[in-house]
Amino acid sequence: MNPTAARYETGQRLRRFELLWETASAEKKRQVLPLVNQAVMGFFAGGPSASAKPLDQAILLLGEEKDRTPERRWAMPLIFTTSVQLADTDVGVEFRVSRLYETPEKAPENLVVGVGGVGPPLKGDLGEVPVTGFPMTAFTYFAAPREVSGSVRIAVRGQNLVVERLIALDYAKNLKPRLAALEKSNEPSVVHLLGILKKLAAGEPLETDFPGLKLLLDAEAAAKNAPLWGQKRPGQFWLTLAKAPVRLLAPNAAATGKPLPLVIALHGAGGSENMFFDTYGAGKLVRLCEQRGWLLVTLRNGAGLSTLPELLAELNQLYPYDTKRVFLTGHSMGAAMAVQAAQANPKTFAAVAVLAGGGSVRSAEGLPPFLVGAGASDFGKPMAQSLAKSLKTECKIYPDCEHLTVVQDALDDVVRFFEKSGRR
Repeated sequence: MNPTAARYETGQRLRRFELLWETASAEKKRQVLPLVNQAVMGFFAGGPSASAKPLDQAILLLGEEKDRTPERRWAMPLIFTTSVQLADTDVGVEFRVSRLYETPEKAPENLVVGVGGVGPPLKGDLGEVPVTGFPMTAFTYFAAPREVSGSVRIAVRGQNLVVERLIALDYAKNLKPRLAALEKSNEPSVVHLLGILKKLAAGEPLETDFPGLKLLLDAEAAAKNAPLWGQKRPGQFWLTLAKAPVRLLAPNAAATGKPLPLVIALHGAGGSENMFFDTYGAGKLVRLCEQRGWLLVTLRNGAGLSTLPELLAELNQLYPYDTKRVFLTGHSMGAAMAVQAAQANPKTFAAVAVLAGGGSVRSAEGLPPFLVGAGASDFGKPMAQSLAKSLKTECKIYPDCEHLTVVQDALDDVVRFFEKSGRR
């Protein structure tokens, strides 16, 4: 499997796992912890596809007992894809089903695959076709009547429903000439968005889901120097600031035009600017920032940190931020980057939170307050403890979690720490 496609599948499984982890008991967490460790170490050693099976097993264990049937176990490796993620309204889209790995369970008898649209104008069943083997093309879904951001449901059934998935699918009119027109723009955000759009329209795998129609409209507006972000508009946006690709949350509070607190988040190795939005608790930091009316900016591999003053100046033109309440957080590789950024720009940040990494600092003098945390079973714990020692502060150890799940478990503490630091 293409490594990026495998990373997408891992991300989808990770989100399902994280939603279950959020409400899991301590006993359940301890039970699945070896599987999560296996998934994380598999990601680093064998690539994303090595993480899928242990994550699937963890999902089954955290889920309800009634779902741990042989049929369900057989279905866990199934992958549901479309030939493109952004289609022209008069172009057919294929739906495909394959398997990521094999299981000892036998396939249920009399399997069929069904496809149907969810919500207008995609609503409706296309019917069912028998499963003859994998990979297989289930259906070709033709023309949407108008532009739409929608989704389709693919279901596998035997005697009972075995599994179903919702897949995002966007349609746009005259897609090819519209993409060609965007080629004429040199505006950095347009160039960035066009790269994503071309991959969506070509069916190239990406590491997460993208709202294709929204990105097309955003790119067209930006090409006309009338971007659909900024100007008190709330929403989530993919753009560039100081030539760095970023993902931005402007909460509903941005509509007031008042300066808002700002969180800058730095992801771990193997991720992207989408990671804090889509994983780390299935987007938990996004929900926490939205609830508090905080701006959130995530950077790709720390790009933009070397030109942080310029990046912040460009952001301030779009969404005013409170210069006394700028917060920084990072995980793993991002934790080390956060430490470096805090040392390079000590007066910029009101507080810094680093999880599962960090290293050490030359001197704690003049630095903003730090929260340092790690999981009890976290291979990054020694680095976090070293940082805490050099800062002369505590390293909070979170029980029943490891290198990845520590972020989800610690984010409530991180946000409370930011709230307290911002009142000083």
